[in-house]
Amino acid sequence: MDAKLHSHGRLDYADGGHEDWRYTYCGSDVQWVWVTFEDGVAVDTAWIE
Repeated sequence: MDAKLHSHGRLDYADGGHEDWRYTYCGSDVQWVWVTFEDGVAVDTAWIE
């Protein structure tokens, strides 16, 4: 797949060890990707068009 994360990400929300980061995603029809981290470990990815 040629699609890839295309930004360093932006922190959208943080609460203790929980963080939600937003990335742009290029090479597909998806515009945004939200990645959820718990204590520095990625635990979920939400693909948002």
